[in-house]
Amino acid sequence: MPKPTHFLAIPVALPTSSRPHLAKSLPALQQYCKNAGLPQKALRPLGTLHLTLGVLYLAGDDEVNRAKDALRNKLPLDQLFAQAGGVALAGSLGADDADQPLVPPSPAAPIHVSLESLSSMHPPASTSVLYANPVDKTARLQPFAQSVRDWFVQEQLVANEVGREKVVLHATLVNTRYAGRNDGPSRSTVTSSRPSDTIRSTPLTSSGRFDARALLEHFSSTAWAPPFRLEELVLCKMGAKMVLDPTSGRYTGDEEYEVVARRKLPG
Repeated sequence: MPKPTHFLAIPVALPTSSRPHLAKSLPALQQYCKNAGLPQKALRPLGTLHLTLGVLYLAGDDEVNRAKDALRNKLPLDQLFAQAGGVALAGSLGADDADQPLVPPSPAAPIHVSLESLSSMHPPASTSVLYANPVDKTARLQPFAQSVRDWFVQEQLVANEVGREKVVLHATLVNTRYAGRNDGPSRSTVTSSRPSDTIRSTPLTSSGRFDARALLEHFSSTAWAPPFRLEELVLCKMGAKMVLDPTSGRYTGDEEYEVVARRKLPG
């Protein structure tokens, strides 16, 4: 089966809003993972953080151009954005445990999210991916993201993979796919700077999995970034590229995906 060439996403490391907060909060996770024995390459660079809506398998320039045109000109963005508000409101009215019905803002109001806590893509005792949760108090982001993905599936641009029909909104912070198997220290128990906080080591198995239970508990109430406005939809090439300093030409330690097309979100 061919590998995906592009993906559709919403960036969440935004220079003037969320990025400064993430630059301050993520070092705690980086240090914890280092102490716990996880390879540093498993930690995703700040510039790569995004919410994936779907992956694309584009063969050649014609298909790439069709995907670009679909995002820039054909996607009924305003309509899908407005519909998401209606779906959110209907869901709130039907919720048994809702104290008060959700009253979403106007259809054109921007969506704001915060990035909170830490979750696992697999059973926590054996996982390879950890992510921050995007929290949208208006409940519009999930139906909006799903409708965008579904539209691209109908256009036969986003792959409709079995078991992945529903968009799982997540900002990946740790993914051992990017790490070697022998980059971490040997198995041991490491004690953090807090006397009462013992960190269980989490070396990778041969399949790249690790026990993340202690890590998830430690960061369960962490706020990585306070509410910020989501600005655009982007079509990116697979494979993040190193960001070089424009003056020295040296690697800055950050990476970014190449954006081939973008569209501003309403609001």
